[in-house]
Amino acid sequence: PETVIALSQLTELDMSSNNISYIPADINKLRKLKLLYLNNNKLTFIPDISLLTDMEEIYLYGNLIRKVPESFSKLTKLVEVGLGGNLLTEIPESFGNLIDLRYLALSYNKLKQFPSCITKLTNLAVLDLNGNKLTALPVTTGNLTNLEELYLEGNKLGSLPETILKLKKLNTINVKENSPMRLTSSVKQFIDDKKI
Repeated sequence: PETVIALSQLTELDMSSNNISYIPADINKLRKLKLLYLNNNKLTFIPDISLLTDMEEIYLYGNLIRKVPESFSKLTKLVEVGLGGNLLTEIPESFGNLIDLRYLALSYNKLKQFPSCITKLTNLAVLDLNGNKLTALPVTTGNLTNLEELYLEGNKLGSLPETILKLKKLNTINVKENSPMRLTSSVKQFIDDKKI
């Protein structure tokens, strides 16, 4: 890793599947980094990477991360974040500051409540929450008017709010393997037209 840190002009870094257990704080020296792939490692936390302000995409799938640091919200150029397959139980409110985010994967974590900050991400096109323990979606889900794909398979949802009808750009929704769904006829028709 020290050799990599010396590459100050680096814009893309892929260290996936390397049994890495921590990210050195010196990663902040890679100020031009735009894409970071650290999938399938043994990371348990994300250090303060707030100096990487050019970061556009970060993928941390398949690690052991329990918490997203508040400093993550300073990466305001992020358009894609992949945090699926971790141990997250919540997402900080400050995550809602990532207003340019278009893709967010939080699948296969331990989320029991829909993170309210997500409804502030109005540019979001893809939201993947498969395989969590969500029991409800907030009515503010209707704020995600640019959403095109919504993945909710394998949760504990018993219904969907009427405000989901505001998602006019939505073309794909997956609600398989949830609790028996009690849906209004308009919501049922809306999702039947878009189900995969």
